Amino acid sequence: WGRVTTEITNTESFFFRDKGQFKLLKNHIFPELIRRKSKSKTIRVCSAGCSTGEEPYSIAMLLNELIPNFRDWDIIILGIDINMEAVKKAKAGVYRPWSFRGIDQDLQQRFFERTNEQYHISDDIKKIVRFQTGNLLDSSSLDPLSDIRDMDLILCRNVFIYFSNSAVKTVLNKFYNALSPLGYLLVGHAELYSQNPNKFWIKMFEESIAYQRPDHPSVAPTQTISSIALPRSPRLRTVDKDEGQPLDDSLVG
Repeated sequence: WGRVTTEITNTESFFFRDKGQFKLLKNHIFPELIRRKSKSKTIRVCSAGCSTGEEPYSIAMLLNELIPNFRDWDIIILGIDINMEAVKKAKAGVYRPWSFRGIDQDLQQRFFERTNEQYHISDDIKKIVRFQTGNLLDSSSLDPLSDIRDMDLILCRNVFIYFSNSAVKTVLNKFYNALSPLGYLLVGHAELYSQNPNKFWIKMFEESIAYQRPDHPSVAPTQTISSIALPRSPRLRTVDKDEGQPLDDSLVG
């Protein structure tokens, strides 16, 4: 099964893929998380479907840019993928130029050491990123999400497009349970169109849509809309695109 998985999974990835969502992380989500976690100085991130590691390492580099006292924080970024060979490459942290087509040269020079035509990720970034092999749909003791709790952010982008509706629903519920209150979920654009993620607050930004776990189970958004660009009949919280704050009692069509 491991060999079959290696052959059929798509490992296409590069650093800072989807500039819009990384802009959202840089300008809104991470500044909010950093302010909210300033006392505990802890941030937990999960990259589900991490492939060869470019996404979780991109997250680590971005946090390094945003947090002045970066080394004083307890930051853990977990990458999960079903492809064992991809996870091996991710753990090695060695990349070819093709992986850098979305990255600024300054970041490449700061966080990588070049040896011949290969680039090795710096130790400061590598030590806060962990990887494991796992199947998001596994319901046994090998479920990679079974022991994951209190995540501040989960990214699962370009994964649900390969899943059936029932499989998406199963994993979405796992993500909800793995998130901390007010934790965020980011997926690929329109990947939840066939779902009704009514457990989440749906926060709209100019760059993308973010799904946030409410701070208390009894707290539920009250507005309901139907839009071609959104999942069916979600309860919605809209967001001021300049301030990133919820706009209560507003309706977006």
